[in-house]
Order: sequence, then structure tokens, then C-alpha cells
Amino acid sequence: MDKKITELKVKLLTAPQDPIKMMWLAARNCYFKGGLDELEKTYDKGDAVNLLTRIKKMGHLSILEQVPYQIGVEGASRSFLAQMTRHRVGWSYAVQSQHYQKHNDFDFKELEHYPTPEHRTEYLNLMEDINIFYKKLIADGTPKYIAREVLPNATSVHLVMSANLSSLNHFWNLRLTKNNTPEIRKVAKKIYDEVIEHTPELEKILGEYKFK
Repeated sequence: MDKKITELKVKLLTAPQDPIKMMWLAARNCYFKGGLDELEKTYDKGDAVNLLTRIKKMGHLSILEQVPYQIGVEGASRSFLAQMTRHRVGWSYAVQSQHYQKHNDFDFKELEHYPTPEHRTEYLNLMEDINIFYKKLIADGTPKYIAREVLPNATSVHLVMSANLSSLNHFWNLRLTKNNTPEIRKVAKKIYDEVIEHTPELEKILGEYKFK
């Protein structure tokens, strides 16, 4: 069954070309007397980063709502999905279906901790027993949307998520701390790394998060 243990993957699917400019335009528009064409001509990325850093420290987080991201997650568990979809404001989800797809020989995540090597062996045997029973249900005529109820929380799922930067900021503040499960912390860190790789200046604007 080891071949069915999945690798967690997180990818930034779509992102604005210049998130800094998007936020800067929104912020400066509030206090600029002229039109937007005139305002845009004054854009300087360095000055914009400094302004947005001050705005973030002042708690004016609505400016972060201007920036949308689309994120792909592969190989996460259904228990992660249950946690993740508690984040509603500013988030949208499209999730791989168990209703329409067969899950014969389903993929699943490794547990982050086993008391002994024997516990891991028992876990893998349990996954195989569930897999055998699931396939038997399907073969004997049980509809997929009923048979799926025997699948464990460890079953892998792929999802596409969309969120603005304000929602991501809130997510990182909540989910990067030690009182979360290892899986959702790992996803949160991977999303953060993808966003910062795309726009390094955001590290200064957003400030520090509790990674440890």
C-alpha cells in the first residue's frame, strides 16, 4: 500500500502581475485629488512598498482585499478539507468529488506520528482492508455516493482554492501556529512561500508570522 501514500503539493495557480501596484492604487486613490490616469503615472514600487507597510501596521487591511490568488492543493487529506473549509470569508473552493468518481485503490496520507513501527504496519493494513471493502461494495452494486462513506479521513483529495490577500493574511495568522495540525501548517507555509516567491516585497509589507 506504500505506493498509495500521497505527496502533499501546493501550487500558486494564478496571481496578479503586480499586486503591489494594485494595492497602492487603491490606497492612494483615497487621498489623491486627480484622476486615476494621473495617479498611475506617479507609481514607484519602492515608495509603494513603504506606504503599504505603514498601512498594514496601522491595521487598514481592506487594501489587501484588492489582490486575488488561486491556489492548487494536491494530496491533502479529507480531514484537512474539513479544517480548510471553515475559512469562508473571502475564500472559494472547488473540490475533487467522491460522489461521481470511483475511489478503488484510493490514495491516502501518511500519519505524522506512529508510537511504534508496528502501528504503521497496522495503519497500512487498515487502509487496505477499507480499500477491499469499498471495492466489494462497488462491485456488488452499491452507488458510489453511498460507498464513499466508508472512506477514511486520510483519503487524499485535490482542491482549487481562491482567496484575496486579506483572507490569506488572516489564514496565516491562525494556521501557522503550533496549536494546529501538522498538515494544515504545512499547507499554510507552502502557500506563503509560493506567494512570497511571486512577490518578494510582500514579506516586508505583511510582517512576521509565527512559523514556529
